[in-house]
This record gives sequence, structure tokens and C-alpha cells, in this order.
Amino acid sequence: MKLSELEKGGEAIISRIEDESLLALRLMEFGLVPGMKIKRVGKAPLGDPLEFQILGFRLTLRKQDASKVILERP
Repeated sequence: MKLSELEKGGEAIISRIEDESLLALRLMEFGLVPGMKIKRVGKAPLGDPLEFQILGFRLTLRKQDASKVILERP
């Protein structure tokens, strides 16, 4: 499953990032690394961007960027 498909209130574990550009590096700097638990907490009124909670802080990502992060269920 992709991070962009995670339902509100849903939690999952990050498996990998399907991108080898600077975007992948930036996402990893934000804490999106394999093995980390992430939770979807909200979205903008029009559905994009999405809001997540990871490592005790909230992170907002565009759907396009969130679709690069692959998850596994806990």
C-alpha cells in the first residue's frame, strides 16, 4: 500500500521509498525511513495535501510525494 492510500486514523510501518531522486533524500530527512510507524491524521479541504504524524510531529505531504512511500501493515 502507498502512503497516499492510507485512510484517516490509519497507521502503518514504512517499508521503502520508490524514488531515487532528491525527493527520497528529503523524505528520509523528515523521518520517513524503513521501520518507522506513521499515522494519517488529516487532509486539506480539497484532499491535497495530506497530514501525517511521525516521530511526535506532524508532516504535510502532497499526494504525489506520499505515493512514493510504500507501507506495510503492523
